[in-house]
Amino acid sequence: MTGTRSLARIVLVLHILVWTAPVPAASARPTLLEPDGTLLIEGERSFPIGIYEFPQEDAVLREIAEAGFNLIRCSASTEHLDRAASAGLKAWISLGNSMDVRDNASRDKLAGIIAGYKDHPALVVWEAPDEPLWNVWYSTFNWFHGEQPRLFREHIESAKKAGKTVSPMQAVLRHYQTGLETADYAGAESAASKLWQLLEMKSPKPDLPMTTAPRRARELADGLFEGYELVRQMDLAHPLWINHAPRNTIPDLAYFNRAGDIVGCDIYPVPEVPQNGHSDLANRRINCVGDYTDRMRAAAPGKPAWMVLQGFGWGDLSVDWPEPAKTGRRPTYAETRFMAYDAIVHGAKGILYWGTHYVEKPSPFWTDLKRVVRELHEMQHVLAAPFETLNIGVTLEPTLHSTDRGIAVMAKRVDGRLVLIVVNELHEPVSFSISGLPLPDGTRLRDDTGTRTVTVEGRRIPYSLRRYGIAVLMGE
Repeated sequence: MTGTRSLARIVLVLHILVWTAPVPAASARPTLLEPDGTLLIEGERSFPIGIYEFPQEDAVLREIAEAGFNLIRCSASTEHLDRAASAGLKAWISLGNSMDVRDNASRDKLAGIIAGYKDHPALVVWEAPDEPLWNVWYSTFNWFHGEQPRLFREHIESAKKAGKTVSPMQAVLRHYQTGLETADYAGAESAASKLWQLLEMKSPKPDLPMTTAPRRARELADGLFEGYELVRQMDLAHPLWINHAPRNTIPDLAYFNRAGDIVGCDIYPVPEVPQNGHSDLANRRINCVGDYTDRMRAAAPGKPAWMVLQGFGWGDLSVDWPEPAKTGRRPTYAETRFMAYDAIVHGAKGILYWGTHYVEKPSPFWTDLKRVVRELHEMQHVLAAPFETLNIGVTLEPTLHSTDRGIAVMAKRVDGRLVLIVVNELHEPVSFSISGLPLPDGTRLRDDTGTRTVTVEGRRIPYSLRRYGIAVLMGE
């Protein structure tokens, strides 16, 4: 095929990284995880399609199962586990802060939860506390950047009204703000201490200095790792997964990931506008889902990644979010479908949805989400199949657009047939060719809708996709 030979950012997720990460002796691989990280459900290789919402109504629970979800978050409750099982769903249980076993009371509580529920037939996964690394930093950040400066301003204003001299206080407050703006946290903390003295008050939160956040984070990670080892000692069947925020550095994430068999993060990038701050990467577009999937895999070499995707609109949250999140719309069907497949082609071994409890049922969004879930459910035989290692290339046709990324391709072989999952990560439509296919000339590949067929010629096929388009091509 003619055209430029320049390759935009091509993501070829065609093989699994070698499992070389060191694993402590007490942390043998759970029996419900295959060597390639695939989850076993009822003894079958499975692709988890999970939901955080656990409805009170049995009718909604059945609707969730009928849509194609196969995993649901339960509290540590036999009633919840039984209800999930009755609807044909498997469950995960969040261990919460009880997994941090730096004291005997937490250790006893954790042991009691594991002993109480590890043999329930609905259980397949334990979960660490949600976003543990981020929450250490977030509580400190909110105090130093939000609540504390607000209190300083209020107290200085009160002192001014009382006739006190406030210019020294205002000068110290400026030093404090400069420290925050330049990441001079030691300087900011020194200024804060001095300002509380000038105000003749004590800090209401003396245990949240920014300079100790790294140490406090590592201490929490160590406590969670001790809890993880206890879980593994008591239960070698069920894996434990740890979900992060879309934040923090890969080395810090990796230190926490010692306490999990499965890792992942949540990312909710719709609406796709620069002001949407859920992604803090340079890329704020919807295709940042793939970027975060890459980050999670990089932070846990050899461990499977599950991604938590957007099951709500930011405007659904009953909190005082800044614009445009306050009025943020819900994802469209096309956006929901793209986010799922973008995670998949970047190597995600499972997808879960958060926020559906904010969404009325029925609603157009809920219908669209169920439609995507049903498609993924019907693709179980493909999604749960091993990756196929191939030396595939992608060449983009000439285009008027900038191409800082491109076509992501994942190859699998199902029942002897080659399957290609192809995703256009560009914001614009694009024509391209896929080369290096291990197929003889004349082999026909048909898309999953049955509407498009391409023929291999010279181990190459031509194709085109709309912006953020998806194709699942199967050999006939």
